[in-house]
Amino acid sequence: MEAISLWPEWAHLIFCGFKSIEVRTWKISTPRELLLCTSKQKYKYFPGGYAVGIMKVADCVSFTEEHLEGAWMLPEDMPTKPSYAWMLDWFSPIKPFPVKGKVSIYNVDKDPEDFEYLDTNRAIYDAYRPLLPELPKTYEEARAAKDFGAMFIWPEEE
Repeated sequence: MEAISLWPEWAHLIFCGFKSIEVRTWKISTPRELLLCTSKQKYKYFPGGYAVGIMKVADCVSFTEEHLEGAWMLPEDMPTKPSYAWMLDWFSPIKPFPVKGKVSIYNVDKDPEDFEYLDTNRAIYDAYRPLLPELPKTYEEARAAKDFGAMFIWPEEE
């Protein structure tokens, strides 16, 4: 399957549904499904060096100021080089597995039918919690510490 690696903090925003536009200096054909992987950089709230889900790039258009919010960028972050907004249509989380990332789009020797798709908060928690040892141990601990990033990892207490 075709894959792309992003820094874990950006992949985390896509994973949580906040970031709906990826910005690149190169155009791709669409629609297209890509395996979203995280680069090895250390990030407290999301594992580095893993495949984390499948995202659908529905469209690819020239990046303009109207795309800043969906890309989680500020006006001063506006690219100086011609860039493209990859419009993300949906994201499906999977049980993470290690991947050695590369630059640009690359192939990972896995079939999407072999992925374990995560369809509940509990399944996501159970799959990701062992990979994030620095997080508070419980949702209540995260809430008490006002660690809002960690609170996105846990399902709320039932």
